[in-house]
Amino acid sequence: AKSQRQGGRKPIPINKSIEYQSVSEALSCSQWLTKLSLSKKGLNVLAPTIGDFQNLEFLDVSNNNLTSLPAEISKLKKLKEIRLNNNKFSAFPRELLQLPQLETIIISNNLITNIPDDIGQISKLRVLDLSSNKISSEIKGLNALSLLKELTLSNNNIRFFSFQVSPNIEFIDLNDNQISAIPSDIGKLTNIKKIYLGNNQIKAIPRDIGKLAKLEYFDLQNNEITALPDDFCNLAALSNINLNSNKISTFPDCIERMNSVVHISLSSSKNGTVPENIFKFRNLVYIDISNNKLNSLPDGLYNLKNIASFIASYNNFSEIPQAVYSLTSLRHIDFSGNKITSVNKSIKSLYNLNSIYLNKNSISFLPDELMQLRNCKILLLEGNQIKTFPTPQSGLNNLRVLDLKLNPISDQEKERIKRMLPRTRLSF
Repeated sequence: AKSQRQGGRKPIPINKSIEYQSVSEALSCSQWLTKLSLSKKGLNVLAPTIGDFQNLEFLDVSNNNLTSLPAEISKLKKLKEIRLNNNKFSAFPRELLQLPQLETIIISNNLITNIPDDIGQISKLRVLDLSSNKISSEIKGLNALSLLKELTLSNNNIRFFSFQVSPNIEFIDLNDNQISAIPSDIGKLTNIKKIYLGNNQIKAIPRDIGKLAKLEYFDLQNNEITALPDDFCNLAALSNINLNSNKISTFPDCIERMNSVVHISLSSSKNGTVPENIFKFRNLVYIDISNNKLNSLPDGLYNLKNIASFIASYNNFSEIPQAVYSLTSLRHIDFSGNKITSVNKSIKSLYNLNSIYLNKNSISFLPDELMQLRNCKILLLEGNQIKTFPTPQSGLNNLRVLDLKLNPISDQEKERIKRMLPRTRLSF
């Protein structure tokens, strides 16, 4: 065998970092190591010798018991990402302000109460995750982070948030706070693509929202919103809206020009209904109106030529509304948890269905036409009053899952179904 060349640089072992249990154990590699993981090592302190790893670009000390960082960490001038999540920091570590190359800070699930006003010193910061902390005071200094792209502050105690942040920001998560109002400066987020404001106490949406020309996803679930401003219709790029658990009774009529909206959720409305003009979103692919008190649908459903998923579970429907049978693009319907007693023969018109959820109803009869759905793979009928199952002819060839639990089906009928559908996973 060839002798090993003397004086050459030691080759970097792939994924070697996962073997280290402490900083001291990794010290022999400190000159060349670029990635070091000390996650879940029961650390109470991070050794000052961490400063010897001057080529380090990635440091993961998450899931420990750290309350502070040593001053020596400021020597890591090449560090780009640090993960401090799931520790016991009560204050934002000021040592991070001395790391000029930092691009990503993950410090979620700690006990931090505020962010230093001079956080802008981390001039290259692109991703900041401070979710699941104890932040309640007003946050200042974020506007100095000119390169910031993603900001996560969910699950804190924030009551007011000023959107005076980097104009380059694309993602903001403020879910699960105590925000009661959205300031008008939200209109300055000209590059924002996703905003999460769910589980707050918001009552109104400012008109300036219409300036967010690049906004694609808007989460406003579980607030106190009663209406949307006409300016909302200017959100030309918006494709996904989550308005679950609000009090909206109507939408502005101009929503019919919002051609990019394909996904909307309006489940668990706090006033037990959905807006009468909801189907003016003509390009919907997915709609969820579950867990309301609906026994009928607003007019205009037939306009939804592209709809693929229709979720209307846990309402008060006594039958699948006739208008649903005109939606021939449907791939999935969910009317579970209603008061449906039978399935109309018109079900055969939904020939593209892949899955049908009708569990927890009062269905006693299934039409033979159900057997014509050749593309159906999943049929859930648990918790009904079904005694017999129709005999498939050439249909239901692709059925993979049939759930008939909690139905009054005899043992003899179960055996017959097993013989009819030998390739189907059956549940009785």
